[in-house]
Amino acid sequence: MTVTLRPLTPDDAEALALLHVEVWEAAYGDLMPASIFVERRATLPERVERWRLAATTSPARTIVAIDDAGRLVGFSSDGPSRDEDLPDLHELWGL
Repeated sequence: MTVTLRPLTPDDAEALALLHVEVWEAAYGDLMPASIFVERRATLPERVERWRLAATTSPARTIVAIDDAGRLVGFSSDGPSRDEDLPDLHELWGL
């Protein structure tokens, strides 16, 4: 499989919101109460809108990974450090 990396666009918001929810369920399903995942799915429309807004206004830089079939299969976000002692550095916000 070949993966292409590119910046997040507003058109990626729906696929990214769903991927983010699914990855949380896979990674944390045995560690957290099921109610958390039910709530995350229930708020999927709001998550889509937050990613759409983030694509154009966030100080974070989000890169998406797209597979050969055009499916979004991963992402990373980095942005300015939120540590007051390290204002000139960037930190990983999401993966």
